[in-house]
Amino acid sequence: MSGPIPGPAEFVELQKRLRRMSEDPMPGKTRTILVIPSFSVDRDLLINNPEFRYWEHRMLYLLSKLSDPATRMCYVSTCEVTREALLYYVDLLPDVFRRDLDRLQFITCPGSASEPLAERLLRRPDILLELRRAIDLTDEAYIECFASTNAEKELALILQVPMYGSDPTVTSYGLKSESRRLFRQLEIPVPEGVEGVYGLDQLAEALVELKAKEPRLQQAVVKLDDSLGGVGNALFSYSGAPDRPALREWVKQELLTRLELAMSIIDRNRFFDRIARSGCVVESFVDGARSPSVQCEIKPSGEVIVASTHEQQMTGLGGQHFSGCFLPATDPQWIQNTARLVGDALQSKGVIGWYGVDFVVESGPEPHAYALEINLRNLGTVHHLMTLRSLTGGRYVPERGIFLTKSGRTRFYYGSDAIRLPNAVGVKGSDLLAYATSRGWMYRAPEQTGVVLHMIDAMTSYGRIGVTCIGYSAAASYSSYSDVLRDLQELG
Repeated sequence: MSGPIPGPAEFVELQKRLRRMSEDPMPGKTRTILVIPSFSVDRDLLINNPEFRYWEHRMLYLLSKLSDPATRMCYVSTCEVTREALLYYVDLLPDVFRRDLDRLQFITCPGSASEPLAERLLRRPDILLELRRAIDLTDEAYIECFASTNAEKELALILQVPMYGSDPTVTSYGLKSESRRLFRQLEIPVPEGVEGVYGLDQLAEALVELKAKEPRLQQAVVKLDDSLGGVGNALFSYSGAPDRPALREWVKQELLTRLELAMSIIDRNRFFDRIARSGCVVESFVDGARSPSVQCEIKPSGEVIVASTHEQQMTGLGGQHFSGCFLPATDPQWIQNTARLVGDALQSKGVIGWYGVDFVVESGPEPHAYALEINLRNLGTVHHLMTLRSLTGGRYVPERGIFLTKSGRTRFYYGSDAIRLPNAVGVKGSDLLAYATSRGWMYRAPEQTGVVLHMIDAMTSYGRIGVTCIGYSAAASYSSYSDVLRDLQELG
């Protein structure tokens, strides 16, 4: 696995192979999917919350691809997937059987808590050799990843296989500053704000500029350009702020004490350091009654597909932290049309794979909707959606704004990966599954309703778990979630 790494032109040629695979599947041709769910964004999350490594297990929804007998899979993770967890997922899937596991290989690659999986693999020629052997078992292969960074790209080049994702040279459109710029180019409404802000001096100036444009503004949101899930957000209060020209000096004096981090995962020194290094956005705080989002895919062929819509549940300081989601969103047509417009623009710039667009709808008698940001990665809602798809054979129907099963029945869900049960640390997956089954709310195939568990192995190490609660209505799905929370409190 040694030798010079191929250049950029060779990556372009690799990606052309991905398009040929998707457009011209040859009968009898075999394929290997290399699943490398590296959490390669926002390293601070890994350092301060090592349980986020189990997000790598959310991509187990890809096991449904083993329903194709011509498909093999090699799944790489920093955390072992136990046999109990694996069999739980396989037994749920209607078209995948235990015998299909002969075409599945797991590889565990442990290492430093601060180092993403993809970067670890680049230092492990032994594992790269295993991946090469897996690739050689079939006629073609490609990489499925959580996010496209330089590390994933380098892996693709070393292994000489394409990846279902974008060249990192275009993923800047997933940064908050570039998101806002693209929205404005497309004439999509955004909150008043300033992007491309670096360092404390520019941050202070941006806060002054924002208040000058909106004299009645009471709060501003500061968002790290390269963060996710609201982790890199902070609020600045203008309460008691003087009028100009005294405003500038007041902001400079008050900045460090009034800026309040939305979450404690990043400390203040690290937050300001990241503003200096990678920038931030400063924008008006919108008193949002709703936070809908749209999830889309750009296929290798260039086709833009609206895959789902969600009402995001936002919690914490100023409602800046994503904690769960309902499918589908309320009144989805405008946000769908807007997300599709964004997708057409992204596709023209070479983006491939999943992307999401987040919105906020302000409260009031005449609410306005604003686009907030674009996310270019395997989104935190995708595993919920793909689980529902796999279990029901259905799809989201954009024209109607609903999800229909294969038999034409409507389904809803509430999904969350934010369940924390400190008293349940040490509980084995087998005990968790036995207990959950005894409570009666686990997924039932005949009705196509009930609860699917995610990240089962994270319960043992960290007392954390995720759920997709499927129901006949949004209320029924959330009621199931409430049952889960109540019953799991008894564990431990």
